[in-house]
Amino acid sequence: VLFAEGFDEPPVVVMGPVSYNGTQPVTILIRSVTELGFEFQIREWDYLDGYHTLESVAYLAIEPGVWSMGGSVWEAGRSVPASSGTTASVSLQGSFSAAPVVVGQVEQDSTPYAVVPRVSSAGTSGFNFTLQQEEGASVVSQDNLATSLNWVAVSPATGTEAGINWESTVMPGITQNWTQIDFQDGGAFPVVLAALQSVNESDPATLRFRNLSSESIDVMVEEEKSLDSEVQHAGEDVGYLMLRKASPPVGN
Repeated sequence: VLFAEGFDEPPVVVMGPVSYNGTQPVTILIRSVTELGFEFQIREWDYLDGYHTLESVAYLAIEPGVWSMGGSVWEAGRSVPASSGTTASVSLQGSFSAAPVVVGQVEQDSTPYAVVPRVSSAGTSGFNFTLQQEEGASVVSQDNLATSLNWVAVSPATGTEAGINWESTVMPGITQNWTQIDFQDGGAFPVVLAALQSVNESDPATLRFRNLSSESIDVMVEEEKSLDSEVQHAGEDVGYLMLRKASPPVGN
C-alpha cells in the first residue's frame, strides 16, 4: 500500500475486519511500515493451506501521539507484544472521558505464525491485549509472533474533522451469528474499522464483515478450527470506527 501523502515518520497502521468472500478463517498481518507505505497479508490460520480468495479490508494510518479531532481524543501508538496467551497492559496518555474504542494490529517482520490481538478491559487510562495463536498450536515466544502491536484508541462519539464525518461506539453481544450494526447517520459510502473489545470466551477469534452500505454493516465473530470444528462463541463487545466524507453544506 502506498500512501497518497507521505508521513514525517512511520505511522501507526491498523486494519480490519476482513470481508467474507471466502469462508476459511483468516487473520491480517502487516510489515515494512515506512513513511511512504506498508505491506499487508490476509492470512489464513496456520492449519489451512494459505490460499484465499479476494477480500476487502479497510486500513487507517495515523501518526503516533495524542490528537484532538472533532472535539474528541484520538491516540495512536505501538506497544511491545506479550507472549502468546499472556495479557499485557497499555497505558493511555490522552485525557479520555470514557473508555475508548481500540483497534489493534499485529506488525511482523518475518515470523511464520498467524496471530491476532485481542483487546480487553479498555478504560480511560489504558487497555489490555492478548496475542492469540490458533488453538491447536504450540505456544511460541513473543519474538516469533510479532514485532509490535499497532493500536488506535478513539473516544466513543461522533464528530467532523477536515471534511470527514466519523462515529465510534461499542456494540455488546456479538456472536458467531451475523448481526447488523446501523450507523447513526447516512451519507457517503463509509470506511469501517472494527475489532473485538472483550475476551468473554478465550477461543482464538477474529471479526468478519459483509453487506457494508452507507447505512449499516453486518459483523460476526469467527473462530478457527485447528483443534475442533466447534465455532459457537460467547457474546463479545465489538468496537467500530466509521469514517466517511462529510456532505457539502446545503446550497454548495
